[in-house]
Amino acid sequence: MCESCGAYPFVGVHSKVRTLEIDPKHFEEMRNSFGYNDEASKTESEIRYVADNFGAIAVYPTGSDIIPPVTAFCTKDTDCVSYNGPGSSGGCDLSAPISGYGMCSNVNAGVVPRTEKLPPEVSNDCDSSTKTFATKYLWLMRVMGGHGLTPSTDFNGLASPLKPRYGVANNWSKACNGGDRDFTDQATKSPGQLPWYRIMVDLQEFESSGVWYDDYASRGPVPSAVATAWGDNRYKIVVARKDTEAREDRAPRAHVNESVFFNDFGPDNKPKLANTYQDGNRVGAQMYRMKRWRAIPTRAGWDYNLDGFQNIGLYPDLFQDMRNVGVQWEQMGPLFHAAQDYLTTWRRGVSIGSKHP
Repeated sequence: MCESCGAYPFVGVHSKVRTLEIDPKHFEEMRNSFGYNDEASKTESEIRYVADNFGAIAVYPTGSDIIPPVTAFCTKDTDCVSYNGPGSSGGCDLSAPISGYGMCSNVNAGVVPRTEKLPPEVSNDCDSSTKTFATKYLWLMRVMGGHGLTPSTDFNGLASPLKPRYGVANNWSKACNGGDRDFTDQATKSPGQLPWYRIMVDLQEFESSGVWYDDYASRGPVPSAVATAWGDNRYKIVVARKDTEAREDRAPRAHVNESVFFNDFGPDNKPKLANTYQDGNRVGAQMYRMKRWRAIPTRAGWDYNLDGFQNIGLYPDLFQDMRNVGVQWEQMGPLFHAAQDYLTTWRRGVSIGSKHP
């Protein structure tokens, strides 16, 4: 690489991808047409410019929705806004794929068309969660050419952290963002279509891919209902936080038992399970049981499955959950090379500046 050749490299902090991500708080016209529209959001052409000149982009774990495309470029049913939940027909039509992509069927004409190619590895069925982050990360990895992607640690109390995939006890942090998608791209959904929030919560149970914590064994996990239906008792449900237990930060919560669906072996490649319900949850993802991050040793500790990404001490839990939902180990490489890529960007900038004062 010629360090002093080409254009000056750019660094993108806490970056979001315009048109790919949706901010449910924005006005409907802006939200559906442009997605995020603040100073941190970048278009695909801007991101390619950063990649071409060996810049770096911090992948921001923001609380966004990634609305499925509705007309083209699907690889699985959860890519399609017409999807109606586990066991339903329709969704992605792969009968005549073009370059590996099918087309979404039964599209409602009242939904704004979006044609981004979502990564095939992760099911896009839990808004504002690890699945949102993993979808964006894999999309950026393809556009950036596998380099220049860094974790974002800009947490200032005003950011929207990733929401959990399980749990309902915190109104501001319900599973899968509490159903914001039901008020965005499904305003004119097809008659009889299930609410997306119900679909998303159900699918986390079908995947059974929550982070496995070391204290779950003492909490009496039992086979889940879907595992019993499959005749495979290895898929578990556990009460990860009882109605009498407080969060690590002592935040107020509803007095309910909160359950997590998980496994301690990694998903199988059984056609009955993997192809139908676990198209994003790959073999060998669950590595080893994790210890909870505790600010005070006597407290219960954070549970990423129920709390989401509340602080940067939970980055290891986020990385584990990325693996659980389908990101392969080799695809995690750019995040672990981030420090070197960042130094390369600065070295290139200094070299260009010294050659062209």
